Amino acid sequence: MSLDAPTVIADLHRALIGHARALTAAPDPATAAALATAIRAHLTAEDDVVWPMLIERAGATVELAGLLDDHRALYAVLDRIPALGGGPAELRAAAVELRDLLEEHIAEEEQVVFPAVVRFLTDADRQRLMDALLSAPDGSTAASHRPGATERVAPDAPARR
Repeated sequence: MSLDAPTVIADLHRALIGHARALTAAPDPATAAALATAIRAHLTAEDDVVWPMLIERAGATVELAGLLDDHRALYAVLDRIPALGGGPAELRAAAVELRDLLEEHIAEEEQVVFPAVVRFLTDADRQRLMDALLSAPDGSTAASHRPGATERVAPDAPARR
């Protein structure tokens, strides 16, 4: 059985980018908080599961330094969102920065990581990767990652840098 992890993850990426774009058009503190939680969970899964798995299987073949730098920049923006207190101008500015960083990061990630996932990971590895990326911090499955859908919003994950 061959799992199409890149397609599943690309769909997830498109959903996160779509929500970030929508937030720039209509800044809302509750939506921003839910999106920040979803993005933080995704980044944490990459940091805790995806990157170590790729390093173990592909070694120096995959260059992750730029993606790790992106994560630090994304975490910094995510950390600021709750502190904005719902001020529309500040929230919109943070949403634009988040959207731009996320779009850039995802483009690079899909170009660098997806070929390595196909080349170096086993089906079991790909399943573990998808399970990590498609699970909410509370352990529930959040395949659609719909910020704002109350059944999908999980408690805040601890901040990571």
